[in-house]
Amino acid sequence: MIKNKMTRDLCELSIFAYDDNKETMKQKVNKLGYEVTNVFSVKEIDGIICESDDAIVLAFRGSESFTSCPRDWYTNFNIGKKRTGIGGIHSGFFNGVIDLHKNLKPYLDKHKPVYITGHSQGGALATVYSAIYVSLVGDKSLIAVTFAQPRVGDKYFVRYCKDINLNLIRFENSNDIVAKLPLYNIMRYKHYQKEHIYFDRKGDIIFNPSTKISILDFIKDLFTRPLDIAMDHMAEDYKQLVFKHFK
Repeated sequence: MIKNKMTRDLCELSIFAYDDNKETMKQKVNKLGYEVTNVFSVKEIDGIICESDDAIVLAFRGSESFTSCPRDWYTNFNIGKKRTGIGGIHSGFFNGVIDLHKNLKPYLDKHKPVYITGHSQGGALATVYSAIYVSLVGDKSLIAVTFAQPRVGDKYFVRYCKDINLNLIRFENSNDIVAKLPLYNIMRYKHYQKEHIYFDRKGDIIFNPSTKISILDFIKDLFTRPLDIAMDHMAEDYKQLVFKHFK
């Protein structure tokens, strides 16, 4: 488990990655004690890299609205699996990050702990890139922390992540529908995480809940508060819960 402050920092940085105004974004990052070293946009995959005295953080931006960035949603809905050497991976997410590595690696290779994070689509990209990074670089000390991420790969990708002991901490809010897609029964996508931090319908925290517990909690929340399907996915909702439990 990472320190509480780092958990809060990663949650906020995953939100700051959405900010299109570079100057205000950099000011927010600076207030956390980090300096932005790179702002990137490659084939509509956007994010920031920032650095403190103790860590380097790569934060992928999640999806923007369809009208402002339709390519984000092309990436989301490109759900066919691409067969790779590390398993079957969501084609949209894999295609988005595979070309990034040679551009991002120099910013990450500085002999400091590396954290990769993101919310929603940003979390999916963080998971895929983390697996690729460990595969190519061999740095198993990397820590990935994702919020509201959808599933990104098949059982072979999950097996690969287990084999390399990918240190991924996944945060999920109870009624967040995005975190439950694409469906396993239809598309055979599975979640991987080394640690699953689940906020139940009451806002309490459950560490590594069983599938039965999370499904029952989701069903109860769905019937009592159906609008939470959308609200529970919001980045600010995750921030409130993270700041509540990781003081």
